[in-house]
Amino acid sequence: MLEDLDSAQDIEQRTHALLKAADAYGRYPTPVDDIVSARGLLEADDFTLDEGVLAAMPKAVRDLVRRGFRGLRGALDRRERTVHVSELVTHEGRKNFVKLHEVTHDLLPWQQQLVHTDNEETLSPSTNRLFEQEANQGAAELLFQRHGFTHDARSLEIGVASVAHLAQRYGSSLRAAFRRYAETHQGAVHVLCLSKMPNSDGSYDRQETPRSPKWVERFGNTRYPRRLHPSAYPFLAAIDHGLSEVPMLDLTGVRVNVRVETMNTGYAEIMMLWVKPQHRRLLRPIRVRLADD
Repeated sequence: MLEDLDSAQDIEQRTHALLKAADAYGRYPTPVDDIVSARGLLEADDFTLDEGVLAAMPKAVRDLVRRGFRGLRGALDRRERTVHVSELVTHEGRKNFVKLHEVTHDLLPWQQQLVHTDNEETLSPSTNRLFEQEANQGAAELLFQRHGFTHDARSLEIGVASVAHLAQRYGSSLRAAFRRYAETHQGAVHVLCLSKMPNSDGSYDRQETPRSPKWVERFGNTRYPRRLHPSAYPFLAAIDHGLSEVPMLDLTGVRVNVRVETMNTGYAEIMMLWVKPQHRRLLRPIRVRLADD
């Protein structure tokens, strides 16, 4: 989450200024190409590593870049002022995120490398590299127009259909939208992103598990193993049995009926858990439904 970074305030200020310069606030889907242009960057159709740039790199870095070029997903060349997204990235929402990840590398003045190259590991929310964490958070701030996504989410009923609607509205992938939704929601919300199919023993591989501050406050910051089995995590039964509620114990030992919905995106099985708000709202939230296949 952005708040976990020492550079959070600086990232907030710089992404806000860039969104204003691109006249991006309130435009949907988020005009990613205008943001790239407002930063003075061009998107390159083909990306080649300039030998002069490579020669300026320390040998260890140069070797890593050459070895990793085949797995490249995105790149920034500061000298040529170009951004590259690999043809292997085919989903439009994912392309948008990769572009803005590279834009953020350029936006942050303390990240002074002439060339940044990114693969699945550096683009992952679980990366432990500080510069990549900053670029990921900056990309999310730009793509979701900072607080715009969160404000829109407040007007919608909690549910996977609302997240899918927001992903389409902002031009993001479903996975990025679920992550943003869970991390910024004012209610108790938890998302589990799992392997798209169970293993032979019925377990699911864990990918990421974002949750809201309210969820952590009520249920704790659970650390999950790499594989989750329904025998240890009964709420997983909702995937196969279409349950709408599952019982869970909160930190005080009180049994809570937690709402649950699932969605298979074709890339992952996504499960969303939340506690139904008890307080009355002045405005009735808007209900969004998924379109029939």
